[in-house]
Amino acid sequence: MLHVKEVFRHACVPVDFEEVRVSAEAPEDDVHNAIMAIRRNGVAIKGNIETNHNLPPSHKSRNNLIRTSLDLYANVIHCRSLPGVETRHRDIDILIVRENTEGEYSSLEHESVAGVVESLKIITAGRSRRIAHYAFRLARAAGRRAVTAVHKANIMKLGDGLFLQCCREVAAEYPEISFSSMIVDNTTMQLVSRPQQFDVMVMPNLYGNIVNNVCAGLVGGPGLVPGANYGHDYAVFETAAQPRLHHPPGRPRLIGRPPDAHARHRGTGHDLGGGAEHPVPPRPRLGAWPPVGGATKAWPQGGVASRSGRGHTTINHPQ
Repeated sequence: MLHVKEVFRHACVPVDFEEVRVSAEAPEDDVHNAIMAIRRNGVAIKGNIETNHNLPPSHKSRNNLIRTSLDLYANVIHCRSLPGVETRHRDIDILIVRENTEGEYSSLEHESVAGVVESLKIITAGRSRRIAHYAFRLARAAGRRAVTAVHKANIMKLGDGLFLQCCREVAAEYPEISFSSMIVDNTTMQLVSRPQQFDVMVMPNLYGNIVNNVCAGLVGGPGLVPGANYGHDYAVFETAAQPRLHHPPGRPRLIGRPPDAHARHRGTGHDLGGGAEHPVPPRPRLGAWPPVGGATKAWPQGGVASRSGRGHTTINHPQ
């Protein structure tokens, strides 16, 4: 968090920080305090909050609680080849739009009989159309030419079939943008063999998590890719993928990129050196920004930030 404040200070960005500390095992009251801070401020920069799979089933992911409570339905990352970062592939420039509030992450599972667990994947027409519209509006605003919907409708004919059908219906409203679809397993192979073929991608929750991590790896690692979560009223910025303990030697961590995306979203006019080429996605509801009272911020290692004039909430995950 100190590094983030230093970046903002040197760039003379006029914001204050309200810090809120949230760990993976923090009580839900701490998470609700962070959520209330984000609601007060409107915008946050959030650090990685690891979800420990060894915790009991009743323990809900703190990341999911934040996203669903604030209806941050659109997760957007921009994977782009960066000068000076040597990778296997060059000329990558992909915008990935992930539905953030349903799918396999609905946390609906039960053990019907001993040894038999059922997990529910929720796909709704309303939210599928909402994320599809967001992807096409983003493509139009960023001057992109193509949107690819990622799915598994060949197997999950009802759930993923509904998502794909909604994307097709929405695509008809944007005739200037070409639309295609691709099965998720083929998508991962195509990404690692010829990622340059993709422009804008839209997909349900779990596939988005996987594709985000693959694409972050293609351009150099999670610390090089800013991630953004947008809803009608709030925005939360973070790294696109979870940083691991073993970072590749010699590979830089550009901590400025999520804050830079945040600063441009807030309209401060400041470039923090984190990659100003990243297009700022269209806000779903015009006129809602900037919210009165400031913004919100979160950062890995511990907390949510403060407000005054232009404020931030910062959510940090203590080690």
